[in-house]
Amino acid sequence: MNSNKSILIPSNFFNQDYKVKIDKLNNSNVETLYLFDHTINPITGLKDVYNFLDGFEILNNFISSSKYVGSCVLNINSRSILDFKKHYLKKLSNVKNFKLGLGIGDSLFENNNKFHNELNEIIEEIINIKSKSFASIFLGGNSKIILETSMKYSLGLNQWLGTNEHFEKKIKLFKNLKNPKGNLSRCVGLNFPKNQDEKEDFERIYIFKDTNTEIFLQTVDNIFK
Repeated sequence: MNSNKSILIPSNFFNQDYKVKIDKLNNSNVETLYLFDHTINPITGLKDVYNFLDGFEILNNFISSSKYVGSCVLNINSRSILDFKKHYLKKLSNVKNFKLGLGIGDSLFENNNKFHNELNEIIEEIINIKSKSFASIFLGGNSKIILETSMKYSLGLNQWLGTNEHFEKKIKLFKNLKNPKGNLSRCVGLNFPKNQDEKEDFERIYIFKDTNTEIFLQTVDNIFK
């Protein structure tokens, strides 16, 4: 089965040599460059993180047209619904090859949910008005509402690390979707076994850690040969 490989951009990616790094990724077989929407580093809480929209603008200016850019995942509850629609959905829906990953907030990393926006309302708007603009629409998380919403609207699913048992449940759920609007993906560490789950068709999103430029380029060579 096909197992596409993508990258979750580390928090210090834009601090130095980002054009060199982007050029390296443009010349690799990486499929998608994902940005995370956190104010706290999901790997090491004390380190800095980039602003999602700032990072997106840079990627959008320099990434090859053959690559995808995506959000993994955009928290719908960390900002008002008007702000979310005006500054995020409107801008991202006009981008070619954008994979829209959404979440409702993950307390594993930070408790920054300031709003209780209606997930179904947002999904309805995306599907009915903007769906043709996105290359993929998927949800991240393991909560009941995430899984039920994915089934209801036939959306893709993402899992952050977790156990194989958790992921197997999502594999079974995803196989029951009719014409899903997004694919099945799993965020994995750099040491994730290459032969694990290779019989399944899913996207591996490799979580790159903060490093210097030399180590980053070497890691890209190791993962995306």
